[in-house]
Amino acid sequence: MKKISVIIPVYNDESGIRRCIDSVLTQKIVETEILLIDDGSTDNSPQILDEYAASHENIRCIHKQNGGAASARNLGLDEACGDYIFFLDGDDFIEEDALSALLTASDEYDADMVIGNFCTRKNDGTLIKNFTIPEYARNKVISEYDYWRLNAESSTYVTTVVWTRLFKKEVLQGVRFKEGVIHEDEFIQIDFAGRAKRIYVLDKIITSQCMSSDSVMRRPFNIKNLAFVQARRERVDYLIGKGYYDMALYNFGFGSRSLIIAHKKLKDGEAQKEIKRLYREYKALATRLSTCVSTKDKIRLTLFRINLDLYDIVRNALRS
Repeated sequence: MKKISVIIPVYNDESGIRRCIDSVLTQKIVETEILLIDDGSTDNSPQILDEYAASHENIRCIHKQNGGAASARNLGLDEACGDYIFFLDGDDFIEEDALSALLTASDEYDADMVIGNFCTRKNDGTLIKNFTIPEYARNKVISEYDYWRLNAESSTYVTTVVWTRLFKKEVLQGVRFKEGVIHEDEFIQIDFAGRAKRIYVLDKIITSQCMSSDSVMRRPFNIKNLAFVQARRERVDYLIGKGYYDMALYNFGFGSRSLIIAHKKLKDGEAQKEIKRLYREYKALATRLSTCVSTKDKIRLTLFRINLDLYDIVRNALRS
């Protein structure tokens, strides 16, 4: 039987980690290897993880110094022995037939990557929201272009997270999550899309994301958020190279809006220096994009290159 390595980074998740691990242990018709990566937790998480590892042969616990989710996932990739890889966060959990459904789809459609759906819940399990996968991608093998199209959909975020997917292990050979940043999922999307030759989208709830009030993604805006702007810059560059100009323009807009927000909110010298560097790189992208878009968008990109503040004023005036 094919084995799935489930990589779970854990940092101070004592309130939800048992539910998370139990959801993997109760999976049907699959063989799992559970890698619990303790990322320097300071609560009771390490003791809980050791308890599970001592009582289950298919669980390994590795303790490391705190380095963030990306470093924990990278360590998990180094240690994984399975034929497939599945990522899960320590405060989330999966449906009881999630892994078997993903594995069946991978076998049936010879998919290098199977992307499932997810929902958001409160910590007590109360449902907050189910997401909708558009018809063109629902229960289908999709092209790389449609992967990026799906990434741009406002109705779903299934291609912006890593914990709904089953990967053939060879797809992730040599892939590394970018360490020391937030938005690490943003940086790795190019690797996922470029390496997976066949991508299948499964319209089934795989993961319940539990929304805690102290999530990193809901903390005040600071210089670390510029990592998102950098990730989108790299993505736009990649998409231009692929000839996906509409998707490049969409991601340029997303990244440039975040750059404007940072320009307004972050006034310290270090942040402003990084903002200026990113603005230069975005201006270079705007020049390249201008040859591949409509006249209206050419004007927009030209204005962006001339002056960031003026671009923001005109943009807001046109939207009002």
